[in-house]
Amino acid sequence: MKRLAQHREQAVESLAKPLIALSAVLCVTESITPLGTVDFGLLPALAFAAVCRRQKVWQWALCALGIFAAYVIADSITPPLAAFLGSRPALFGAVNGLYRLAFGTRLETAVLHTDISGALITENGIVTGAADIYLTGSSGAAAAASRWLTGAYFGNVFLPLGAAALLWQNADRRRRALLIAGALCAVLAGDARVITAAVLLLSPACAVLLWLMSGLGYVLAALLQSDCGYRQSASLPALIQNGKAQTVLLLVSGLLLAALYYFIARLWRKHYGTA
Repeated sequence: MKRLAQHREQAVESLAKPLIALSAVLCVTESITPLGTVDFGLLPALAFAAVCRRQKVWQWALCALGIFAAYVIADSITPPLAAFLGSRPALFGAVNGLYRLAFGTRLETAVLHTDISGALITENGIVTGAADIYLTGSSGAAAAASRWLTGAYFGNVFLPLGAAALLWQNADRRRRALLIAGALCAVLAGDARVITAAVLLLSPACAVLLWLMSGLGYVLAALLQSDCGYRQSASLPALIQNGKAQTVLLLVSGLLLAALYYFIARLWRKHYGTA
């Protein structure tokens, strides 16, 4: 365990600056409509950044091979996984955080944009996927948003704040900068990959809890019957723009969920250490 902790410390030292820079890139690309969300696996990209620092050709080649293998795996598992999660919003919310961290946005695209189980016939033809149905503004838009879209706000905007507040304690300047960058990227750009990677490096158990409670956010959204969706990603600006009368309710609910995560994770760390 001590050796594993040392490896994690070394990973934080090596990846803090690339993660901080990446959060800035994601925030910028999110604000440019034609680009939208950058589709890439964060873990392979970070591995490549870490290996390239050593500047050895064989390590570059090995890492590039690993990235290629990750995309091959993603191609093979995405269709059956999307079919399985296509009727399970809460499970999708929990799994998608881990999938997106490793492989990018392919699963999210398959479920939210091309899933035929959520097809809707409009005057302009057949629209598939909850995200595209929401944008039609039709009678099925509210139901699609309640089941599949609103829950993302809890995982992208509020839970990252709870995670950052939890790990802020006893963190040095480098780690606090990483947490701030990741939290801002999640809140402003609706991309939680940076903060998830930071939590995974600093406290793997808290990262698992973060994924589980992201799924709980979809359950909460369905109970609230909120019809707040998004065009590109679930960020705070998108919540203010699309929430309308439900904005205050979602803000309060999200902060309560973040506080719940904070206290559960803090209790876990108190009894079982900092893992």
